[in-house]
Amino acid sequence: MSANQLAVEFLGDQRLMSPGEELTFGRAADLVIDENRYLHRILGRFSESNGWWWLANVGSSIPITLSDARSPSFTRLAPGATTVISFDSASVSFDAGGATYELLIDVVRGEPDDDADEPADDDAAAGEWSAEVTTTASSLPLSAEQRLLLVALAEAQLRDPSAVLDLPTNRQIASSLHWTITKYNRKLDGLCVKFAAHGVGGLRGSTDALARDRRLRLVDHALHSGIVTPADLLLLEEARSS
Repeated sequence: MSANQLAVEFLGDQRLMSPGEELTFGRAADLVIDENRYLHRILGRFSESNGWWWLANVGSSIPITLSDARSPSFTRLAPGATTVISFDSASVSFDAGGATYELLIDVVRGEPDDDADEPADDDAAAGEWSAEVTTTASSLPLSAEQRLLLVALAEAQLRDPSAVLDLPTNRQIASSLHWTITKYNRKLDGLCVKFAAHGVGGLRGSTDALARDRRLRLVDHALHSGIVTPADLLLLEEARSS
C-alpha cells in the first residue's frame, strides 16, 4: 500500500497532508482558527509516524475531542496528550471563551502499489482529496452537528414531502437544538462554505435575500442529493430530549 494522506478542513480551508508533514492549529498556527484571545496560539498538531496519523494537544488548558463521524466513539485529549487517529472520518472539536470550533478530518487511503503503472488520476496528481470526497458535494463528510442542522432545516419536508418549503426562523431552529444563536450561525456558515466550495451554488454572499435563500438552497440540495432522509429525524428527537 502507498502511504495514507490526511485531509483537514476548517470552514472551507482544506489542507492535504502527506507522511512526514505536520500541521498545527490555533490562534497563530499553520491553520488559523480564530483571533479569539481565549484560544491558544497553538492548540493542536497533526503528524504522521510509522504509517499512522496522530493528533496531539499541545495547549495548556483546553481539551480536544476527536469524534468518529460514523459511530458514537470519541477520544478526549487533555493538554499534553496524544492519540492515534484510528477513524477514517472524524471531527476535532474544542471550546475557547464560550465559542465552539470544529475541524473535519479524513484519512485518504493510498492505492495498492501494483497499480503504479496505471495512468494517474488527474485529481490525485494535482494533490486533491480522494475522488470519494471531492467528486460530488453529496459525498462530503459531515460532522454530527452539521448533519443535525441539515435535518433541522429540512424537518418539515422530511416529515411531509408535499409540505410547502417554509423554514422556521434561525432562532427557532437554534432554540429547538438547544444551541445559542451564535453557534447556530457558525454552523450554518460552515455548511454553506463547505458545499459552496464543492460546487453548490447560491450559498455565498452577504445580502439579506441571499442570507434567507441560502437556507432554502441547502435544504433543496440535501433532499435531492439524499444527504438527509426521514430516518435522520431520529437525530432531532435525540437532540431535543437531551
